[in-house]
Amino acid sequence: MQAQIPSDVNVYFESTNYYNTESFQQAIRNTVSRFGAPDVVLAWFHEDEMALDLAHQLSATEKTIHFFQVLGSASASPDSSLTDARRRFDALPIHLHQIVLGLPTQGINLGG
Repeated sequence: MQAQIPSDVNVYFESTNYYNTESFQQAIRNTVSRFGAPDVVLAWFHEDEMALDLAHQLSATEKTIHFFQVLGSASASPDSSLTDARRRFDALPIHLHQIVLGLPTQGINLGG
């Protein structure tokens, strides 16, 4: 994947076990310490709490970050609201973008 990225763009990957909260947070601190705060984050977690935790941790850098959160199609079901999920991020100095995989385009109220 790195070979497909233009040479004038810096991309850093951090693969860590986010179920081990302490190890996950330390890996993020180490990455920010080594490379600086990111401009863009692409985060795909199976639990919203971990995405929110990462957003909180990165917001402490006081840099505005474009935070792309990849979500499964279940997050756009009529039983859940993307708007409610977004509200949890509102107080953070990030630009949140939600990407919903497999989102049907008809018959769903996205809460907006």
